[in-house]
Amino acid sequence: MIYLLLLNTLALAESPLTVDRPTNGTASTVVGKGDLQIETGLQIDGNLSAAVYSLPTMLRIGLHERFELRPYATALGYDTDISAFTGAGLQAKAHLFSKEDLPLSVGLVVGSDADLENGAASGALLLDFAKGNYFAWINTGVAKDYSSDVLSSVALWGVGYALPNNQGLFFENTNTIKPDFAATIEGGYYRTWANFQADLYLLKDISNDGQWQLATGFAWRFH
Repeated sequence: MIYLLLLNTLALAESPLTVDRPTNGTASTVVGKGDLQIETGLQIDGNLSAAVYSLPTMLRIGLHERFELRPYATALGYDTDISAFTGAGLQAKAHLFSKEDLPLSVGLVVGSDADLENGAASGALLLDFAKGNYFAWINTGVAKDYSSDVLSSVALWGVGYALPNNQGLFFENTNTIKPDFAATIEGGYYRTWANFQADLYLLKDISNDGQWQLATGFAWRFH
């Protein structure tokens, strides 16, 4: 899933909606207690010879003002054949720290794919910053591949700018540091309403020529 943060705890946007689409990063904030939020979209992963279409989807379930559960699945994938179900898993996220007079918010997310043979488990520390209409984020963590038993370390950073009328632009860089270095860059646009967000982004793998990702999606909150 690709994620975007709207730092409502830092009063960066008029909308109270907190959304993890569409960047690779994950916001430190959580949905409210008793809220249910769906985040999904059409994603196209391409290279020089082919493209794969999918519908990655996450549910965010607010169990506490500072804690949420996050089941996810890719409900549909299409390359040469259509697959109705291509993978799933579960994450948990905790909002650890924020204060109204400080431009900093801290969170933690851990999770695992349901496939314990070919999937992966991961965990990351989530840091969000804000100043005026600008906001930024840093995620750093590790992931363990079940099939190869390889431990990877990942670090990403992003910056964004909040436009009038609950719109915004962002840029992000994601780096896999170990075992082999790889990097992507991403840019996009979002627009929020009271309980709804739409987004559009383009991602380029700068470690592999011809690898790219294009997606559009939405988030919708239910009280």
